[in-house]
Amino acid sequence: MYKRQDVITGTIKANFPSRLSYKVASKFDSRTILNEMGAEQLLGSGDMLFLENGANLKRLHGGFLSEGEIEKVVKSIKEQAIFDQKNEITLEEKNDNGSMGFGFDDGEVDALYTKAVNIVIEQQKVWTPPSYLYTPNAPNGYRHRWVRIEILGFVDTKNIQGRLRSGYELVRADEYPEEDFPVVADGKYAGVIGHGGLVLTRVPEEIAQQRTEYYMKQAQDQQAAIDADLAKEQHKSMPITVDRDTRVTFGGSKKS
Repeated sequence: MYKRQDVITGTIKANFPSRLSYKVASKFDSRTILNEMGAEQLLGSGDMLFLENGANLKRLHGGFLSEGEIEKVVKSIKEQAIFDQKNEITLEEKNDNGSMGFGFDDGEVDALYTKAVNIVIEQQKVWTPPSYLYTPNAPNGYRHRWVRIEILGFVDTKNIQGRLRSGYELVRADEYPEEDFPVVADGKYAGVIGHGGLVLTRVPEEIAQQRTEYYMKQAQDQQAAIDADLAKEQHKSMPITVDRDTRVTFGGSKKS
């Protein structure tokens, strides 16, 4: 029987822009992996379809390596490797000084480690789920939302500008002088409350509700399409049951 958790959602697939599929049992399985049919017609034995970052499908063939061949390759690499005992880190119960550690004294810790910790503390750059971030109470008629402005070290102009055009407003730290929020230090969004590639925005209740309803409708339409595909593949001996609870949430917090 197909189980609901076996279905890969669109959100999951969006995080895998490049995909590979060997021969699968049905066209539904091919669509689940590649978003189109074809993998069910492969020949097996390494025959595959490769989808590279949204480009056209490529048909490839993977070579077979036996377990014995893999062991020979690993053995050859091990024989060529030069082991530097100075870089060995062993997990020990206690150091010589009686403290817990990883096989080196406190004085031997790389100086860059301390520098990295200080940067994280000062710049607040460690990513945190929006629902865990402290958020001030939003003004009446508004909701606070954390919005992404940075991805992989680059400004995500399309995302933040799209939100601003649709009615979102940036929230500056000087609007809450009694609070001590992390802020964007420089650039176009300097002074805006920000944390780990996110900035705080406010959006009118009406727009927030419309946005929620829009994405809820998209999720329901997508689920209906998946159900239709499942119905085509089901067998009377393995009926597919539909039992779900769907909701759409965005980057706010319980406080706002």
